[in-house]
Amino acid sequence: MSSSHNPHDSHHGHHAAGAQKSAHAEHAAKSEIPKLNINELLERFRLPGVDFAALAEAQRKNMQALQEANEKAYTGALSLAQRQAQIFEETMTQWQKAAKDLVGKNPTESLAIQADLARKAIESALTHMRELAEIAAKSQTEAFEIIAKRVRAGIEEFREQLKKTH
Repeated sequence: MSSSHNPHDSHHGHHAAGAQKSAHAEHAAKSEIPKLNINELLERFRLPGVDFAALAEAQRKNMQALQEANEKAYTGALSLAQRQAQIFEETMTQWQKAAKDLVGKNPTESLAIQADLARKAIESALTHMRELAEIAAKSQTEAFEIIAKRVRAGIEEFREQLKKTH
């Protein structure tokens, strides 16, 4: 049995590849993310008595408040991380000093020094945990207050718009 080359098979392969490319191009065109023009959208759905400029301004203020809150949260997280690094460095320095102090001590003195170090370490850890919790709470409170303030202002803006329409 000999195999023969059919020129139509080759042509059919090119046609199938062309159809496949066309299908890919069509799919890509369908799956493109539509560009949203908010002003055009607002114009199409203009409702009587709705101040779209005020609505757009409110959304701008919402985004600004969100950005400010995120900045506060980021700054707080950065402060927290910096303080944790400082605490770690201080702790390691204290432990290195303590290890040097233990050299050449008899077992009784060594146990007394170790017990004192353990007590100081626990006290220090509790103080540091409290300090870190306060840093975290402060940044979260500041970020939340920015959002809460904007929500209150947004509600008041909404009430003012309702008064204008009635």
